[in-house]
Amino acid sequence: MKFFDICSATHFFLLILPIRAHTPGTVTIDSLTFNKILRNFDVVLAKFDDKYPYGEHQDQFKKFAKSVANTKNLLLVEILVTDYGEKENQQLATEFKVTKTDFPVYKLFLKGKYKPIHHTGNKTQDGLKHFLLQHTNLWFGLSGTLEAEDCLSREYFSH
Repeated sequence: MKFFDICSATHFFLLILPIRAHTPGTVTIDSLTFNKILRNFDVVLAKFDDKYPYGEHQDQFKKFAKSVANTKNLLLVEILVTDYGEKENQQLATEFKVTKTDFPVYKLFLKGKYKPIHHTGNKTQDGLKHFLLQHTNLWFGLSGTLEAEDCLSREYFSH
């Protein structure tokens, strides 16, 4: 029985947890790929978080990622930070003043600007969409809407 428990635990930690670490609709990056990503995408929303995120904030992020998966010119990235072992991505967390107690932390990087815009609002699906709408020209179409009509109505109501 003891051998079975060890095999089960090993299976869980080697196969199950790494799969859970990736959120569909996102790209997991590290300090080696960070600058390549910023140079090649117009809008990058980076989520700094624990290596194995869970809970309500993660559930909201999954919904958000799914809802914006087809948005043009937007890339969602996850920067998973550890404070043990090899201290993965700790350098990026330090550089952008991200601490574990604040996880998840969202930073918006716009092409050509190295200094990100820090998200301070609600860490919900709607809060993240509002943040992007406030700082970008991205369009998140609802079913039955057309981008051209939406742009016209935004322009009309902004005056």
